[in-house]
This record gives sequence, C-alpha cells and structure tokens, in this order.
Amino acid sequence: MKTSMTEMKKGPSYALAATGLASVAALMSGTHDAQAEGSYIGLSYGAFQGDAPHENASSSPEDYELDGGALGFFVGRDLATIGAATIGAELAYTGSVDGDPNEESDYDNAYDIDWMFDAKLRAGTDFGSVMVYGFAGVTMGKGNNYYAGGYDFSGVNYGLGAQMNITPNAFIGAEVIGRSLDGYADNNDDGRGTDHTELSLRAGFKF
Repeated sequence: MKTSMTEMKKGPSYALAATGLASVAALMSGTHDAQAEGSYIGLSYGAFQGDAPHENASSSPEDYELDGGALGFFVGRDLATIGAATIGAELAYTGSVDGDPNEESDYDNAYDIDWMFDAKLRAGTDFGSVMVYGFAGVTMGKGNNYYAGGYDFSGVNYGLGAQMNITPNAFIGAEVIGRSLDGYADNNDDGRGTDHTELSLRAGFKF
C-alpha cells in the first residue's frame, strides 16, 4: 500500500487508481445496505497536490507546493433522509503535511502544514451498499516555516466522496477534497490565497 500511495499522488491517475480499488472491493465484499442515519468514526490517509498555505505576501503561492501525505481521523453523523438524499455533518482532523522549498530561489525552507480541521456538511444518495456524496464546509489550521515561524490559516473545503459498506457496521471509502485557503492571522502581511487537492482513503465504523 505504501508504494501505491506514492504512485497515486504523482499525477491525475491517482483518482483512477482509487476508483479501481473501490470497484475491486465492491466485487469482493458482497452486499450490505447503507444505513440512512447514525454516527460514524474512522481513520484516513491523504495524498496532497497543490500550493502550500503560506504567509509571505511577496511570494507567489505556486512557489511553494505540498509534497507529502498525512494521517487523520474523522467523526460524523448522518442526520436525516430527505427524499433520496441523506444529509449529514462531519468533523475531520488532518496531521502534518510536508512542503517543497521554492525551486526558483535560494530560500531552501518549505512551508509545511502542522494540522488542519475540516467541518463539512454533506449530502449523498445510497446505491445499495454504496453511498455517493458531495460536501462543502470550512477549514482552519496551523502552518510553519523555519524563518517565518508558526501562523494560522483558514478557508473553505469542497469535494466528492464515496463509501461502501463491507459489513453492516464497517465501511471503506475515498474522498477528493479541494481547499481554498487564506486568512493568515499571525503576521502583518496580507498573505496569499492558495489552493490544493487531497485524495483521502478512509475506513470507518458506524454505531
């Protein structure tokens, strides 16, 4: 799995790999209908592509990119079913993510993410044992750099996901998460808006 995760984050083909993994698992798992309402908790691993959030207003966001993966955990609840849609809310924590230094300058220290919290509202539809959903919400976190020190960032998140029941109470899934970040609170600069994408593989338990 370590090798496949490295390959997935190198280019757009990682989304196809995740889809293939979910398809194979579906064929092997049998059918367990999704539960419309209830709480859940789980673990995730995300691979990142895009710009690192940073506080240096004199630099372009694309000068500093994210280059790494991160472990995380999440907790949520499917609150209600309205027609064919299941409405829910989720809180997710993502651990540290490494960044790349600016290749165009002598400044050889990267902007890294220490942690992020995502609050999401999501709406999805069940197809037997598989739930497909979209979500949107807000993100806050902490970044760091050797010269700049620590700084806060915030913004919005949005994306698509799918999860499949492998037992009546356990599931696996994947999300593609986009984040648009700004709002640097710990410095005197205006900061620069940045965007990145995360592919997150997830496993959880319903209760």
